[in-house]
Amino acid sequence: MELIDLTGIWNLSGRGLGEGRVLPAEVPGGVHAALMAADVIPDPGVGDNAENVAWVGEGDWTFERPFEVGASLLEHDVVELECDGIDTFAEVFINDKPVLRADNMFRFWKTDVRDALSVGRNSIRIEIESPFRHADKALVRKAKYGFGSEYSPECVTAGICRPLRLRAWNEARFRDVVFKQEHVDGRAEIFIQGHIAAAGDSVCGLAVDYSIEDPSGVEIRRGACGIP
Repeated sequence: MELIDLTGIWNLSGRGLGEGRVLPAEVPGGVHAALMAADVIPDPGVGDNAENVAWVGEGDWTFERPFEVGASLLEHDVVELECDGIDTFAEVFINDKPVLRADNMFRFWKTDVRDALSVGRNSIRIEIESPFRHADKALVRKAKYGFGSEYSPECVTAGICRPLRLRAWNEARFRDVVFKQEHVDGRAEIFIQGHIAAAGDSVCGLAVDYSIEDPSGVEIRRGACGIP
């Protein structure tokens, strides 16, 4: 498995900044934080500043950055872009090729982007649309605190709110592993359920080796099982 971490400093642009102006933006992070760091807007949490910077939530914003890809990454069977969280309506491009459309701040996004990559310098761009372009705010899968309440002013956020990365892998990998314990008459039974993704059409014929250790690191069980 090979990883490329895409967190760090990105380039932020938008009509609200003026034609051609680009600011550095920390990812994970949001538009407001980048604009505050560049002294473009005051802190929206102070006084009536939120009302004066409402234009931020009404605009569309673009995050972009270059990254390098080595030949070894593209030798893997699958190269996925994993986005842990995007706020909220966004289209993702790699080397100007659309690879993902997001519309939910609360979910994890992934897609195979191997065919969009090339060895050497690449670019990723995430274009985020204002939620005001979409349906009733009550139906948007986005944190509601940004739309204001009796306790806080309206401050509609946008950004790449959680980490993202490229993950390259071969044959198969665990997507998730779930553990469950049952304690009866002083005995403990452990149930392990794994969710496996395969590079091909099926996981049939694969085998899983496992080892269970106690808290001190002593191995108490080892085994293997096949996937029919």
